[in-house]
Amino acid sequence: MRLDGIKGIANAVLYEGYMLYPYRPSALKNQRPGWSFGTLLPPAYVETTPGDSDYMEGQMLLAGADSADVNVEIRFLQLAGSAGAEALERTVSLTAPMNELLAGPKKSQQFTFCSGQGGVKVEGTVELTATRVSDAALKLVVRVHNRTPLVTRAASRDEALPYSLIAAHAILAINQGEFVSLLDPPENLKTEAAACHQRGAFPVLVGDEGSRQNMLLSPIILEDYPKIAPESPGDFFDSAEIDELLTLRLLTLTDSEKDELRRAGKTTLDLLDRTHSCRPEELLRMHGVIRERLTEKEHS
Repeated sequence: MRLDGIKGIANAVLYEGYMLYPYRPSALKNQRPGWSFGTLLPPAYVETTPGDSDYMEGQMLLAGADSADVNVEIRFLQLAGSAGAEALERTVSLTAPMNELLAGPKKSQQFTFCSGQGGVKVEGTVELTATRVSDAALKLVVRVHNRTPLVTRAASRDEALPYSLIAAHAILAINQGEFVSLLDPPENLKTEAAACHQRGAFPVLVGDEGSRQNMLLSPIILEDYPKIAPESPGDFFDSAEIDELLTLRLLTLTDSEKDELRRAGKTTLDLLDRTHSCRPEELLRMHGVIRERLTEKEHS
């Protein structure tokens, strides 16, 4: 799987819950977005709201990576206005040699994004640390922290969302060595894998099955090597996607409802255009597929 395939998985995570059927901003469910995963809220808001968080942390194991360079790409959405407004994609990238991380101190990078002229700023930091946990493995820790100050106290979560890092996740890559699966670690690293603690993050291997150069730090629970079904024509922003049903539902929207989608922004406009250009044979492909997953014993 090339980088574009990995980005496809990451984009599905990024836009999870972004806009739900009927995809109209005026719909009640879209006035209160479903961004419950990976939303890093401002520290001042989190202090008064138990259960929310202003940071995420992922701990991963690497084998044979002492001289590797690790690249981390943090991605999140920033609201262009109040809750329900179009979101802007944000990316923060940094690269660090593992031997420098092992020598310490941590590598830290600050970032600031503004939603437009006179718009709201979001601020944060990305921190990388590494330690040796055994002769066979290193532990890499990635922490993303929202450090956006609130000018006035946000009375509700909706008011805090424009100051938040939404659907925050990370794509990691190494040029030498390999990441270790935390879901199915080798026998000699099971203890070290069990000692990796996560905060709002689930590290899984991504890329071609069996490759170990890339890992996705996801706010959603996934299995190693997640894939997008080839029958899917594109994102419907719903983890329980039923592509055929949602395509048919979109085609039955009234003209006025479709006009609202077109005015809502490029993401919903592209969704509507893609649905209307769907050919009959593409619709039939969504109707149902049976896939068998062989166990290790059946493979042998």
